[in-house]
Amino acid sequence: MLDAATPFASETMAQRHGRMLARLAELSLAAAEDLAARAAQAEEPKLAAELHMAFAKAGRCLRQTVMLEARLAKVEADRPARAAAPEPVPAPASKTSGPGVQRHNLLAEVLESEIMEQLEGEERETRLDDLFKILDQEGQRPGFLKELIQAQVLRLCDRLDLTFGARPTSPPPPEPKPARKAQASDYAYLDTGRWRGSG
Repeated sequence: MLDAATPFASETMAQRHGRMLARLAELSLAAAEDLAARAAQAEEPKLAAELHMAFAKAGRCLRQTVMLEARLAKVEADRPARAAAPEPVPAPASKTSGPGVQRHNLLAEVLESEIMEQLEGEERETRLDDLFKILDQEGQRPGFLKELIQAQVLRLCDRLDLTFGARPTSPPPPEPKPARKAQASDYAYLDTGRWRGSG
């Protein structure tokens, strides 16, 4: 249990979360720089590709951490205004319960699954980033909860350039070549002299 002598004992939860996010951002940046340097020096194409993939994931973690830091800073900056407001301020979009959050989470689960199934590599990482930006925008629409979930999934798949239910398949077998008409040269071996009797 924390007491006055324990480091960070006087921190608020927001301050502790901010410190942890800052540390995570530093670690993510260091990891990304290390992976980028190793990828640049890799001689084997397979190893270089794996390092580039790891770099993309570290970069995505860094971007999300920076976004969370900015969001947390905004919440803290708005705290005095919320405290002075005569009426309760509506819960922010980042609340953790309610029908809006349930719809958001369901769409995220379905669409993330489609992205993971249909895309690979950096394109997959980019599309995942796009997904969460789009969902944040969708959550602000007045009719977000009134739209049928099926129509919503199809519409968002279209925005993400996805085909709902599509799965990568092996290429189809080549079509058989059309039958070639017989030519006289095919029967050259039927030389009449070769088949004459000896008598």
